[in-house]
This record gives sequence, C-alpha cells and structure tokens, in this order.
Amino acid sequence: MRHNAIQGRATRIRRAVNSLQGDFGQSEHLSTYRLVSDPSGNIRLVTHEQDMELARRPGQLLLIAEMAQVIEPFAVQGRPGVVIPDLFKPRAHLSVDPETQAGIPVIAGTRVPYDVVASLMREESRAA
Repeated sequence: MRHNAIQGRATRIRRAVNSLQGDFGQSEHLSTYRLVSDPSGNIRLVTHEQDMELARRPGQLLLIAEMAQVIEPFAVQGRPGVVIPDLFKPRAHLSVDPETQAGIPVIAGTRVPYDVVASLMREESRAA
C-alpha cells in the first residue's frame, strides 16, 4: 500500500515537471522553481505573482491575495459607485472586535450580530 502511494506521488511529480518544461516552456534549472504539494496531492508552481497547478489540471491558476488587500475597501467591478467598506472600520453603528463574537460584526455596544438584525428586517419587509 505504501509503495503505491509513493509511486502515485512520483507520477504526479513527473507529470508536473513535464508540464512545466513542455506545456509552459519553462527551461530554467528545476532548482530555480518553487514547487509545492498541497494535502490533496496537487503540485503547483508558486511564484510571487501566481500559483499554477501543474499535475492534475495543468495551467489552472489559483488566486494569491494578501489579507490586507481583502480587508481594505474596494470598488465592485461592473457596479459603479458600489464600494465594499473597510472590514476593520465598518459602517456607523457596527463594531468588529475579535474579543466579541469572535470578530463577527455586531451592533455597536452589544453582542448582537448584524446578520441577525438584517434577517429580522428582511422578514419584517416580507410580512408587510
């Protein structure tokens, strides 16, 4: 059983290297690349700019984002004027504190999660 697992990994590694050199035209020495295997056995080429699958779905790009970029305010593409607010500085009357409800946004000064209030308001508008 262990032999089969090792053989399977070796096959995925060979497939990844073949993709790297053949399909994607990478010709540098293998030591210059950062290849990463995740828990499910995918082998990926990871650079500062991108993360690309090499073995199971060659060429599949994965998103690389720094959490600071996700938390900062950003405009929604295709929806002019719509901006997602800064997650550490939510709208007035909301509070985000890791010590309160594990950081889930709550109504300021309470432990009531904002989504509970929003849900109640949706139900009220449907009933009316």
